[in-house]
Amino acid sequence: MPSKSLLRALRVLTKACMRVVVYWASVELTTLTQHKLLVLAQETLERACYDFTIASMPELIKSEGRDCAEALELNIWTRKMESREDKFLVEDVAELGKPFNDLLDTVAQIRHTAVHRLRISANRIGLYLQDAESLSRLLHDRGCLQSLSRLRRETHLAIEDLKGNKDLLESQLAVKMKDITARRVELDRLEESVVADMVREDQEYTQLVGKSLLQIVNIPDTTIHSILATEHDHDSDTEVARCSVMYKEVDVCRDDWVS
Repeated sequence: MPSKSLLRALRVLTKACMRVVVYWASVELTTLTQHKLLVLAQETLERACYDFTIASMPELIKSEGRDCAEALELNIWTRKMESREDKFLVEDVAELGKPFNDLLDTVAQIRHTAVHRLRISANRIGLYLQDAESLSRLLHDRGCLQSLSRLRRETHLAIEDLKGNKDLLESQLAVKMKDITARRVELDRLEESVVADMVREDQEYTQLVGKSLLQIVNIPDTTIHSILATEHDHDSDTEVARCSVMYKEVDVCRDDWVS
């Protein structure tokens, strides 16, 4: 059965590992970087969507009085396109790899996340940019496709770099945690040893005091009286000797006075 110190160390290590798992479960970019990337993707798509709509559905733009790409909101445009799948080439829609409306929903989330400053994982940013690239292909906007493809590739490389660094740090942390656990076990062992030594020494001293007390208690009364009498005789002899010395000093003083 594992010792208490080992079990305690394992519990501490488990808690530490859980904190690491939570931290490492999601790779995130900084808030500033995330926001800049999504805003750039949003604006690039809004220009492409505006140009596509002007070319294929000019009545839709005119009826709403939108005279520039900045007047088009990506989330509103995607809702209007949900019922206009026929405006896109069938083969292009088939190559999306997902339902048309699911693509539109993801694209709308790009704008929603950017506007409301929602924090998302780096992986989700990558998925957003991937679907943004897919939409640019669907729109046949070469400039938009080139911009978003480059943005997605650079973001992917950055995310992979982050993951690699986290993996390295995690392996280093595992080594350090193993060392800390070993030290904690050793410290617990030393603590138990010190406490055990104190208890042992206390018990030994208690035994010694007990034996001394029993020895005194077991001495016969006659022996005690004999000891007391001896001490009394010794005290009497001492008193007699002291008085004798005092009398001699008195006699010397008297002789000196008479003479």
